Amino acid sequence: MATLTEGEDTLVDLLNELIELDYDAIEAYQAAVSRVEELRDRARVSAFLDEHERHVQDLAALVRELGGEPAGAGDLQQILTKGKVVIGGLFGDRLVLEAMKANEAETTAAYQRAAALEDLPGRARALLERHLADERRHHDWIVERLDAAEGLLRL
Repeated sequence: MATLTEGEDTLVDLLNELIELDYDAIEAYQAAVSRVEELRDRARVSAFLDEHERHVQDLAALVRELGGEPAGAGDLQQILTKGKVVIGGLFGDRLVLEAMKANEAETTAAYQRAAALEDLPGRARALLERHLADERRHHDWIVERLDAAEGLLRL
């Protein structure tokens, strides 16, 4: 297991990087909600959007508890993340979901790296593990929907 000092300056820096990724995800999910045509998929995407917003709130509260200032928005990655979804939306639900899958894979990997650090305080570890579980669930659902769509295409 890695330690916090190997890849991050401080726990606040790590949490702020995750906040920025969640802001990027929020932008992408906002773009996806208006582009997904299947109603049940739109409802699920909207629920995932809500979870990313909760992640930002949870992480920001922890950053403040640690004496830091939470990141206020995503970074330049946000433009690319949202752009993949917008472009995918021009070609239907499947490409929107493909773009969302790539976004969730990146966010899941970041949470996985963060949760694997050895020297996290208990509250931070618990929070990161909960968020990681959410990210895995998001990614798994998207993969299942894509697999189902692929199966329909083969019929």
